[in-house]
Amino acid sequence: MNTDRAKQIITSPSEIEVHYYGKPVWIESINAASGTAWVHPNDNPTHDMEVPVSDLEEH
Repeated sequence: MNTDRAKQIITSPSEIEVHYYGKPVWIESINAASGTAWVHPNDNPTHDMEVPVSDLEEH
């Protein structure tokens, strides 16, 4: 995924499923300068992690 698409997903009124290495995640924010996103697994909303946007997949 690229940062522009990740930003679109964040602002979308629809829920768009995103996976990080096969696990569904919720995108919290995007840092376009570093190409990273803060996400948390859907099954563990308290476990935030910073990941490369390029590792996110839209489903």
